[in-house]
Amino acid sequence: MSFPTPNTVGRTVHVPPQQYKCSQCGKTTDLRFCVCREVMYCSVECQKIHWKSTHKPFCTGAPDLIDIASIYPLLALIADFFHQGPTKPAHPALNHTIINSPNPIPAPDLLPDGYKARLVVLGDPVPQEEVVQHPEVWWPKPWLPDVRKKLLGRILREGYLLPIMTALCVALIAEIYTTTDEPNAPNSMSGPPSRSPRRRLRLKYKTSPVSDFGIAKGKILTPDHRKLAYYIPAQDRWLKGQDPDDHYWLYFTTLKGEEVILDYGVYTFDLGMFVDTAAYQNEHLPPLPVAPGYFGDRQQNNQMERLSKSFQMHRPTQRFSFLRDKALHSKLARGIDSLSDAQNVRALWGLMDRIAGRGCTAVEKDLAVKWANVACLEMWVVVNDPKQPWTKWPEVPRTMLEPNHEEFDKDGNWGFPSDRDDVAWRPLDKLFKKYNRGEISLGAFGKGYMEWSAKRSPEGIIKLDFEK
Repeated sequence: MSFPTPNTVGRTVHVPPQQYKCSQCGKTTDLRFCVCREVMYCSVECQKIHWKSTHKPFCTGAPDLIDIASIYPLLALIADFFHQGPTKPAHPALNHTIINSPNPIPAPDLLPDGYKARLVVLGDPVPQEEVVQHPEVWWPKPWLPDVRKKLLGRILREGYLLPIMTALCVALIAEIYTTTDEPNAPNSMSGPPSRSPRRRLRLKYKTSPVSDFGIAKGKILTPDHRKLAYYIPAQDRWLKGQDPDDHYWLYFTTLKGEEVILDYGVYTFDLGMFVDTAAYQNEHLPPLPVAPGYFGDRQQNNQMERLSKSFQMHRPTQRFSFLRDKALHSKLARGIDSLSDAQNVRALWGLMDRIAGRGCTAVEKDLAVKWANVACLEMWVVVNDPKQPWTKWPEVPRTMLEPNHEEFDKDGNWGFPSDRDDVAWRPLDKLFKKYNRGEISLGAFGKGYMEWSAKRSPEGIIKLDFEK
């Protein structure tokens, strides 16, 4: 995959306001944005004073605002490329056969140390190319071929979340928040100036600008049987899969105080949430028609959000801002050129250590830099495309939920009601609200969930092993 060479000279990270106040007098009412949407004023008088004394040299005109909902499929596509790409270390389960039957049943396996997960027992060595081309050799006897396909996808996408989230944040800082309206800037892939000026881009959510974004660290609530663990008898070696208690995702906060989250690490926990990426294809991106990714916002109007977001499965413990970390800006503003400087790279690694709460491994640090380079180049290609592809991205990208096979009945029918069947969904919605308000325990929620699912299907197709 070859890229043009970006011009990163003279870049500055432009930080949007974090709260509503007049940039001249500090008043917090009757405010309006300047056309650049980076300062606010309470009156024409304040705007005139601030314009002459401060803002005139820095005002860069009206930006193109990209909704987080519109850009999240692009980030999903890049993240999935990292998960499946050649730089990610090979997973042990992808170069050994599977000799047990890790089919999706609600009861977890118990490891010797008391850890509960779905255990995958590994046998003879096998080339990873053979696993991908002939998966029946890798796992001969799943319930269904789709069960095998899904387990393969879950393992392919396991681990290295922090380097991926770091790379995406670096790309957003370096390639979105350094853009300004430059009529003479190169805009074509070949380099010479074009008639289409380079646009200033910023992120928003619905009607409010994004005022902060970064990496959230915390837990993701998932049943034990949807975690993975591995055992290699020939080596008497036990391995735990991705840890839901050490999870990382992107957060975005708006000027209005709303938060949106993007999580590209939930598929390994059998949460099959996908987004259509067809509108985001270009010659520099892999031709993946869909990519896994969870978009969490204030809307709760479809099955995916009713079954996941409303349950508040993300439990953040810390947030680490990239957009408002001014010390970081000078080290990342030039994108790939910044990442060629050893001092800047060490600063990025130091941030990763703080986020992880430990010393990141050499592999994690190396991947973060490699992936940040790729993410910056991918984003640069989009931002500098004279066709301005972001203007053609769907406002509400098409999403889909890949059902878990434990949620099928014996005839292969999925047991959830339709989106429009509010009567059928109402008991579950009430159950979610009670749990989120702290009125019932997790065990009581699990029991109520199973009772609701049993009413939807005489076979009791949905079973969860929530602990009491």
